[in-house]
Amino acid sequence: MCYNDFNGQRETPCTVKIKTYGGGLDSDISAEGTCKTFNGGAMVNYLTDGDKTEFFFKAGSAEYIRSGLQLIRMPFKEGETTLCEIGYGNMKGSFEVLTRKIEILSAVHGHRVRLEYESGQDGEKVELSFTVIYK
Repeated sequence: MCYNDFNGQRETPCTVKIKTYGGGLDSDISAEGTCKTFNGGAMVNYLTDGDKTEFFFKAGSAEYIRSGLQLIRMPFKEGETTLCEIGYGNMKGSFEVLTRKIEILSAVHGHRVRLEYESGQDGEKVELSFTVIYK
């Protein structure tokens, strides 16, 4: 997925809230970051445990990229199976992700992205809510 059509858009400071449920995982994370919007989507930058993290989204697709000590690239396309790539040092691996649903709500004060997906060989069901609140 390519999200390079920002044409000099300015970055807006924001608070990022990420809630994840499913497969024994129940997390609620908050971070400060910046958001750039473009026609039909946005790119959000923030830190996760000191690692640079980017979350891109537009109608029907999203992508999570974390780079630093831990490397993760997790693309989502509604109704499709994609490959999540992970790495830590010399260890690298991947697993499939089937994205069931992507809902994107955008308003004057931010965005909310809701993902429903299944991951790995066992089809672990996960629901993720990614909220961007402009400051």
